[in-house]
Amino acid sequence: SEESIYSTVAPIFYVSKLFGLAPLNYVESSETRIEVKFSPAFVTSLIFKLITQFPNNLITTYIPDILLFSSFSINSIISIILAVTINKDKLKHMLVIMNQADKILFNKDSKYYITAKRDLFLRLIVLYLLVSFVILFDCIIWTMLFGMKNLLYFNYYLDMIINWTVVVQFMNYLILLKDRFKQLNGTMINLLKNRRYSESDITLKNLKHTILLSVITKKDSKENKEVYNWTYKDILHYNLTHELLFDATKLIISMFEIQIVISTFISFLSITIWVYFGFNYFFGYEFSLGFDNNLLLMGDLILSATSVIKLLCITLPSHAANCEIAKTDSVLRKLLLIRDMDRSILDEVQRFQEQVIQRQIKITALGFLNLDLSLFFSVMGAVFTYLVILVQ
Repeated sequence: SEESIYSTVAPIFYVSKLFGLAPLNYVESSETRIEVKFSPAFVTSLIFKLITQFPNNLITTYIPDILLFSSFSINSIISIILAVTINKDKLKHMLVIMNQADKILFNKDSKYYITAKRDLFLRLIVLYLLVSFVILFDCIIWTMLFGMKNLLYFNYYLDMIINWTVVVQFMNYLILLKDRFKQLNGTMINLLKNRRYSESDITLKNLKHTILLSVITKKDSKENKEVYNWTYKDILHYNLTHELLFDATKLIISMFEIQIVISTFISFLSITIWVYFGFNYFFGYEFSLGFDNNLLLMGDLILSATSVIKLLCITLPSHAANCEIAKTDSVLRKLLLIRDMDRSILDEVQRFQEQVIQRQIKITALGFLNLDLSLFFSVMGAVFTYLVILVQ
């Protein structure tokens, strides 16, 4: 079948459907490949989550455990409900917008879609293998300690998988978005391809030098036509593409901002709580008779390390996408430095830059939480601060 954005996201779509996070059916059609239908997995997951919403005293009496498990339950319930109420239409709209932008950016280039689908599939395998190992290891340890009573934690493990699935969705959609901004920036940079000096594509690093050559070197009108072989319509197409990507960015943020805020809070709780319990097991403040404390310590450290990885899965793609988004304005400002550019093209580039400034795209959550590496270091700093207080 023809490769497109729909075939690219198919792996994450089917994985999400297993846990009720994609109440849509993937269908092959020339017009659309997504149709809205209630998924049996959605109904099953929602009913199960409502019945086993919060942990009870049969499972744990530790306040940190209750706080952590309740946060996981709340996040999974919100994710499942949003998937079928609000996000189902947003997902369809976002894919349609990206498909329209792809017609300008990739021009039916199937190589990108094949590569993107392969990379997405590999990320899914690696992350779900990691989550499966963590859950299996934790389940084995606590089953050895408490016996079959540990099966009551099944709800917690399901919540963990659902939470990871939402993060994986968010991460992969941001990576796809980043790829399109990168392609847009690269295409505009290649508009400055100077046949007189080099046949290789111009990169952002040597872009400034190329512009200086274009400004300083005197060329007649015939030479200029060879060097600047594009029209104002091309700039209009790129402006339209940027507008489409702007709309796609807003849809992605609105689909995941609530879940990402809760997931960030859960990551903070998980790292703090599990490292704190790990310290207790390491120094012997807590122990279980007849059981190796080193296994409990290892289990807690693995859980906290997994939460750190989840936080990186949120912040790293957001940081990379924000960098590519900000680069568009930098490219346009450099294009405006070309003095012998056609006036109609120059006016269109200037109009494009003004609209880019007005759009002010940035990956945030609920308008106040900047999803970049600064958030990661802030959370880790808060974890360290609370650990010092708890240890004292």
